[in-house]
Amino acid sequence: MMNQIFRITFVTFIYKRYKQTILSSALLLLLLWVIEKVHQDFVSYSQLNEDTGFLAVSFGLKWFAFACVTGLYTAWNLFFKRESFKKESLSKAERKKYGQLLNEEDELEDDLIAKMRAIPSSKVTAKKTAKVTQKESQTENKGDVEDTKPDPFAQIRDKETLKSKADFVLHKKPK
Repeated sequence: MMNQIFRITFVTFIYKRYKQTILSSALLLLLLWVIEKVHQDFVSYSQLNEDTGFLAVSFGLKWFAFACVTGLYTAWNLFFKRESFKKESLSKAERKKYGQLLNEEDELEDDLIAKMRAIPSSKVTAKKTAKVTQKESQTENKGDVEDTKPDPFAQIRDKETLKSKADFVLHKKPK
């Protein structure tokens, strides 16, 4: 189950990252296949009519078409490769819009690091103290209720270490 999830996640990551290259490569192979099929049809037609005068021209046109399609593929993937946006070309307002922050030297930071630095430390400590006080108030409220009910987990809380079934199996001495 987990292997399938990892495999699907990996394939999705590769496809999203290299979508343009994958699609253009598939298109290249399709066009090369179509050109080859058209050339095969012409060769078989010329052999049926016993007119082989234009075979050399057809081979020249086929290889010229192969070269043109391959050249377009190379130009598209190397020179005209489009990205949705380049982080370096965005203005400060656009960077904030996309959640990217600048450090003190106006250089673009990694998104996660920038967001972590943007959180004031007072917010973090305030959240921690709020959680602690909330837990304390809950335990105080439960204290009244706990006095009337016996705690079934008291024995477990008092143990120093807890052992699972696997620990018991591993620690059994072989006979």
